[in-house]
Amino acid sequence: MIHIDRGHFCAHNDSRKYMLAARDIGYGSIIDNPVQHAEVLELLKDKLVPGAKVLDVGSGSGYLTTCFAHMVGKNGSVVGVEHIPEIVNHASNVTTLHYPKLNKRIKFICGDGRLGYPEGGPYDVIHVGASSEVVPKSLVNQIKPGGMMMILIKDQKEWVPVCRAHFVHKSMDGKVTDEYKTYLNNDGQPLMKIEDQFKYWRYQYTSTPPPPHYEPPYS
Repeated sequence: MIHIDRGHFCAHNDSRKYMLAARDIGYGSIIDNPVQHAEVLELLKDKLVPGAKVLDVGSGSGYLTTCFAHMVGKNGSVVGVEHIPEIVNHASNVTTLHYPKLNKRIKFICGDGRLGYPEGGPYDVIHVGASSEVVPKSLVNQIKPGGMMMILIKDQKEWVPVCRAHFVHKSMDGKVTDEYKTYLNNDGQPLMKIEDQFKYWRYQYTSTPPPPHYEPPYS
């Protein structure tokens, strides 16, 4: 995280981009709290090795996608899948401008993250940056033998819903096993359809709906 400036991925007019808080980047999307980013990178560090192939589902601002690209080295590759075209363009523009060497290892795709990106698979690591009640089978199918996926699963047993890191491991012979790990400092924005994301955004972050052509707070 020292090597990748979070501020580049926030809204250009955000005076609080370095706060320990999630920041709105428009279109119902946020860039997560940097503490959450640190937790994810710590949990995945043993798999984010030079030469690894990574799929980042719900890549959003592109910050974690770029961190992954830094960690997998020049022989690694990262695919970021995001379903809002304007957010995809923003992430691509930022990496092209500020991280041209890393940008060569990154491919941003506009599409439904729940389907992954089988054309680029299979993957050593799949990171799902949103919560889900179930583990999408389409993503499990894209894990390389010996690889793993991390997805946030909400724990509804708690008084306040929180998320746990759910790991799906695939052995070299293709056997799939599940593992729950630590609770995360993340309330888990759901993995959802694009039209539902705007409804969720209105409920979570504002009392009024966005205009029909809501523009993000960056140019």
